[in-house]
This record gives sequence, C-alpha cells and structure tokens, in this order.
Amino acid sequence: MGTNQVTHLREVLAQRGRRTPPSPGRQYAAAAVLLITASLLRWALSPLMGTHHPYLLFIPAALAAGWYGRFGPAMVVLSGGYIVGDLFFQGPPYQFGPYTPDSMVAILTYALITLIGTGIFESYHRTQERLQLSEEYGAALEKEMGERQQAEQALQESEQEYRRLFESNPLPTWVFDIESLKFLAVNEAAVRHYGYSREEFLKMSTLEIRPAEDAAALREYVKKIAVSEHLEQSGVWRHHKKDGTMIEAEITNHKLKFADRQAMLIVANDVTERRQAERELHQAQERLRKYAEDLEIRVAERTASLEASVKSLEGVLYHVAHDLRAPLRAMNGFTHLLVKNCCQEKDCQMRDFAQRIKEASELMDEKIEDLLDFGRLGHQPVTMEPVDLGALVGGVLRRMDPEIQAKKAEVKVDAPMPSVMGDPDILEQVVQNLVSNALTFVGPGDAPKIHIWAEQTEDLVCLYVEDRGIGIAPQYHEKVFGLFQKVHEPGLYPGTGMGLAIAKKGMERMGGRIGLSSEPGHGSRFWTELKAA
Repeated sequence: MGTNQVTHLREVLAQRGRRTPPSPGRQYAAAAVLLITASLLRWALSPLMGTHHPYLLFIPAALAAGWYGRFGPAMVVLSGGYIVGDLFFQGPPYQFGPYTPDSMVAILTYALITLIGTGIFESYHRTQERLQLSEEYGAALEKEMGERQQAEQALQESEQEYRRLFESNPLPTWVFDIESLKFLAVNEAAVRHYGYSREEFLKMSTLEIRPAEDAAALREYVKKIAVSEHLEQSGVWRHHKKDGTMIEAEITNHKLKFADRQAMLIVANDVTERRQAERELHQAQERLRKYAEDLEIRVAERTASLEASVKSLEGVLYHVAHDLRAPLRAMNGFTHLLVKNCCQEKDCQMRDFAQRIKEASELMDEKIEDLLDFGRLGHQPVTMEPVDLGALVGGVLRRMDPEIQAKKAEVKVDAPMPSVMGDPDILEQVVQNLVSNALTFVGPGDAPKIHIWAEQTEDLVCLYVEDRGIGIAPQYHEKVFGLFQKVHEPGLYPGTGMGLAIAKKGMERMGGRIGLSSEPGHGSRFWTELKAA
C-alpha cells in the first residue's frame, strides 16, 4: 500500500472516530493520583499491617496505571511505590534499608507482579488496537474501492460523452500525437470534408494535409504550444483535400492526454470562401481608394481651372466695364445737349425719346460702376486686421445720414459691439450695401425701420441688419446674392441688383459668410459672420 493510500486511510479512520488512548499528561496525572491514593491507604493501615507487606497496596495501583496509561505510567507508580514503601513502611522509617532476605523477596515479588501484569495489559491493548485497526482498514479499503469504482465509472461515462461530442461536432475535428504528428482519431465531419476515409487518416500525419512549405512552420508551432494547457486560436492554415483542392482552415487547438500520449485536439473551420470574400473586398476598397484619389485630383484640377477661368472672366469683365464707361459718358453728354436744345414744346416726341435715352444711359453707367466695384473686389489685396464693428457701423451711418434723414428712417444700434478680423474697406462696403438695401425695400408710404446688433459665439461674431421692409420669399434667398438679381417688379424700386452680390463677394474674400432669413411682408434679417479679433 502506497504512502498516499496510508495517509488516506488514516484520514478515513480519524473521520470515523476510532478510540485513541488518553494524552500523556492525563496518563501520568492518573498514575500520580493512584500512587498518592495507595500511599495514603498504606499509611492508614500501618497500625494493622506494621512493617509487613510494605508494597502490597502499590501493586494494584501500578497495575491500574498500566491498564489506563500503559507501560510508562505503570513504571512511575512502580518506582514511586518502591520509594514510599522502603522509606515509610519497611525497616527503620525515613531511610532506605537495611535489606533483609524477607525485604528483598518482598521487593522482587512487588516488581515481578507489577511488570508481568503491566506486560499482559500492554500486550492486550496492542492486540485490541491491531484488531480494531485491521477492521477499520478493511472498511476503509472497501470504501476506497467503491469510490474508485464510481470514479472509473464516471470517467468511462465522461469518455463516452467526449466521444459522442467529438463525433457529432459539425466541424472537422481530429487528435494527433505531438511527437510524431500522426493522426490518432478523426471525426465523421473530417472524413466527409477532406475526402479521406478514417483508415486513411489514421495512417497519415498532419504534415500530409499541408503544403510542403508549411511543414517547418507547423513543427515550430507545435513545439511552442506543447507547453500550453489552454484553448488557443492558431490562426489560418492551408490544407489539402484528397482531391487536391487547397482550402484555408481556421484552427483551434487544445493540449490533452490521449491513450497515454501527449496529443493535440484540433477543430478546423473552413474559411476559404470568407477569406476570398475578404480579399475581394480589400481589392475593391483599394480600387475605390485609388478612384477616390484620382477623382480628388481631377476635382482639384478642375476647381483650379474654374477658379482661373472665373478670375480671367472677372478681369475681362472689369476691363470691359471700364472701357465702356468713356463712350457711355460721351453718349450721355450728347443726349443731355440734345434734350436741352431740342424743341421746347411740351409734347415734343423727339424730346421724350432723348430723355429716355439719357435715363437708360445713366442706368447703364450705374451698372457699369457696380461691375467695376465687383471686379475690384476680386483683384484688390485683402488686409485682415482687427476691426471695431461699433466704430465701423457708426461711420457708415454718419456718411449715409442725408439719405436716412430724407427717408425719415428709424435706425437702432445695440452697443457695444465686439471686434472682428476683416478688411476695413471691404467690411465697410458690405455694411453700407446692407443698410442701403434696408432703406430701399420698404412698402409704399412706410418709413424704414432698421435694427443693427452683433452677437459673439466662442470665436465667431455675427453682425445682424434687420428691417421691417417688404421681405423676400424663401425660394429667392440664394438668388438675391447673384449678379443683377431683382425679385420685385421691374421699375418699382431703384438699383442695379448688384448690392448683395458685392456684399457676398466681399465676405468670401475675407473668409466669412453671409445669409438671410425673411418672409414676404415681415421684413428681412441679413447676417454676416467673421472670426472674432
């Protein structure tokens, strides 16, 4: 019986509560009590017994100590009884000896009886312990055998369950020997998927279902994972089917014991189609990325070309407008002389024609002037610097004060106003155009009402110019910022339709934005947005 089995049996016996002898302290305490009790009794019987039988009462005390506490306590009582009997109950009191033949016989008789009795008790106790231990060992062995049978049965059932799971796994599964790489077991899914029979698999090694160039990597990987006890994903490996088809299999492996061999359990998931789809997706994404890059380059080139064309057209427009002003002014001057020197009759038709030509030429001159302003915005350098909106708005209103007074307009300005980063000249023209727009487009007989204020949100500042004029329908909110755009009836309001176009161009040159919110009959609120200074 091995050391572990003995230890286990001892634990079982302890659990069953086998009787154990008293502790040494209790044994020797009982021996002392017996020795004292015998001494007191002998002392009490001294008048009757005299010096005869000095050790008689110590014999049962020693035997009782031997029965209760075994050999050691019995020897304590034997020795103590000899000393007490010799000192107090034999010969002269309080001294040892002298020894006579009778006293020697008494001492030897006392010692022999005590030793023989104690030896008998010790032998009896040991025999009883052996019998009890034998019975308990037998019961413990019987129990251990039953537990072992139960464990073997549970192990057998577990192996059967494992075999059932192994065989019913829908993914190809096999076990191979770590040292030789030989197949030890394969399931039906592996036979069905790879095309080899079970007998063919068991004659092969895992190297035979892999490309030759993967052999070294496989051996190295098996050495590395042989020390691991965990379930691991080993990535995707290439496998050959029996018909030569190459597949990609995602492998999950786990180290185990199989038929007393160090083995590896493998579960293979065929991911060939998924990997092919991933590769195709990656290729498509790469092509799309290249197309996007090409498109971005083309858009940039086209944008640059358009910007160059726009700049060129703006330049041509500026020069054409500038060159048109000289003959137009000459025509306007001659028309003025014609009107002055024409017939003085009130209903003279020639005079009326000349007046119409003069008015048309003056309108054309205004449009050319606006075109020149628009063209200058595209060419003049932009100087960005901090601009105090309050001071700028105040200057614009002072210059426009005659027009404001003539139209009896009510202008409200909320101060103070923050500063923005912008070009002072361009920003002044933008504000002037917005205020002029608010003064112009009001209902018949209505006095203009204008509210100007600014709001700052983090690093941006919005300047608002709000009026109580005729308003603009939502579908025209973008159109009004185009060249020569008018959304009202021709001839109803003065102007060339260039004011808002110039304002938008100016805001774009400064990197800002402009917009409006308006409804017909409810006035308009124009806003500009620039970075805070």
